Amino acid sequence: QPHSSAIDREPSRRALRSQYDVENRGEHTRFATFTATVSTTGQGTRSVTSSTATCTVSGLTVTFASTGTCTLTAHVAASTDMTAADGSPQSFTITGAVPQTVRISNLPAYGLRGATFTALVHTDGDGVTSVISTTQSICTTSQRVVTYVASGTCTLVAAVATGTNYAAGNGTPQSFPVYKYASNAPTISNAPATGIVGKHLSAVVTTNGTGTKSVSSTTLGVCTVSGLVVTYQSVGSCKLVAAVAGSTNFQYAPATGKSQLIVVKK
Repeated sequence: QPHSSAIDREPSRRALRSQYDVENRGEHTRFATFTATVSTTGQGTRSVTSSTATCTVSGLTVTFASTGTCTLTAHVAASTDMTAADGSPQSFTITGAVPQTVRISNLPAYGLRGATFTALVHTDGDGVTSVISTTQSICTTSQRVVTYVASGTCTLVAAVATGTNYAAGNGTPQSFPVYKYASNAPTISNAPATGIVGKHLSAVVTTNGTGTKSVSSTTLGVCTVSGLVVTYQSVGSCKLVAAVAGSTNFQYAPATGKSQLIVVKK
């Protein structure tokens, strides 16, 4: 038993010290851990206990289990020369973990004026998701529904609100063009029924779209394409597909036509 006169040899009140507590107060987030440092003049075994379910303790390792207030108390056991002692409870707030992913997973390649689409927000956060438009003159939003009001570039930012375990977070801007009109499916209007090996065809692409027109071959062993010029390489079925790019003035959206067949002979 300690002598009552040895009060000066009792451990002084100790405090929990950690990188979180001292250097980053207020930055405690769920799922994180830290190793508590107990400061005391006592020489016995040091330990920490939690009086709140928001944080658990194993040895000196504190785990943030849920959001809310975490209250910890430091202890030191009795030693040969000193009595045991308890520190004062110390509290801090555990906030939700910061979402690592917030993005629109179904971003369209383009939109058409007057149309809408419902964005799907992919996130590891657990709050309500929404989408924000930073180009209100081109596209507006209501929760996750996007409406195209004019042609131009629509820029959206995915967002997730604070949830049970995660803090709020925003994604990076995601953009795509909005066109005024849809282009008609382009066709090669002068495609012949047959072709001759070694000969060429200067394709004429017909469409109401005003963007750059192009032709591609899905049978490169039979016919190849350079620009709009088709070259018949060997006997067989030459399959060509016409396309038109979106207009630089956002008038017409891009479009791709159906495959067109030309039989190549010697």
